[in-house]
Amino acid sequence: MEIAAIAPLAAASEYGLEVQAKDIQEIEDNYTRFWILGTKEPAISETLRPALQKVSLALTLPSNLAGALYKGLSTFAWRGINLTKIESRPLKTALGEYFFIIDLLNEAPDLVHFAYQELDSLGIQTKVLGQYQVYTIKDNGMEKR
Repeated sequence: MEIAAIAPLAAASEYGLEVQAKDIQEIEDNYTRFWILGTKEPAISETLRPALQKVSLALTLPSNLAGALYKGLSTFAWRGINLTKIESRPLKTALGEYFFIIDLLNEAPDLVHFAYQELDSLGIQTKVLGQYQVYTIKDNGMEKR
């Protein structure tokens, strides 16, 4: 089986890998998320430490609700649920209609559940894209997520 990885340069020497390309990022100070997908939970290296738990959601707003995005995001804000990412994507049903992908910290699962219920009562459709653990890794002595 052939394997490839996008990783810090230190990984090449640590694991005996051959570097194919360097500095492939488009922006100097970028962050990349990596997902491990499979039918079984993988063995996680002892050098990685669980740091946070996040949830990724897709929100589809009703077109007849004034301030729908504000109302949707406020369900998290007033509960003290931190959002770490907000991204819009076209619905492809009509020009100017979008759905939103948000990532949030899942530090209080009960509060997140109540936020889902409020979103539903507002007519905002939610789809949980994933709930996952975020691990930190040390790179050149600096902790990164």
